[in-house]
Amino acid sequence: MTASRVAEMLQTATSLEELVDVIDEIVVDEIGAEEYAIFEVDHGGAHLNLLGCAGINPEPLREVGWGEGVVGKVAASGRLFIKPDGLHDDCVFSEDSVTACIPLKHSGRLTGAVAIFGVSPAKDSFTPSDFVMFDLLSRHAAAALYTAAFQDYKGVN
Repeated sequence: MTASRVAEMLQTATSLEELVDVIDEIVVDEIGAEEYAIFEVDHGGAHLNLLGCAGINPEPLREVGWGEGVVGKVAASGRLFIKPDGLHDDCVFSEDSVTACIPLKHSGRLTGAVAIFGVSPAKDSFTPSDFVMFDLLSRHAAAALYTAAFQDYKGVN
């Protein structure tokens, strides 16, 4: 899928449900993730709420505090996280077993995050095209999340 097609898909999502579906497609089909979670910043800005996930137990991630664990630290810093010691390990799933975490920022403000916990066993490392997808998610999914959350909050859809 081309970068322009990915950007278009993210920009045309009009509800949180549709946006989660689009992010799912990008994360699975383009990045090769098998275990991941999608978060939005709560209305008060104190924590991240889980919007959707696959391949993992959602319970420990329903609400992630600002600055807590890898996802919370990415939210607080607004900086992309890539696990320094490879994509695969045999550890039991925990919030700290994040392989990559992409902050979703719109106009300098964090709107959410995408955490990748596991990728296809055939994938040895993130590629330049993965980093293009991370950038597209960071920018376009953030704006779409901002708009969709606002519309859902206002009951537009």
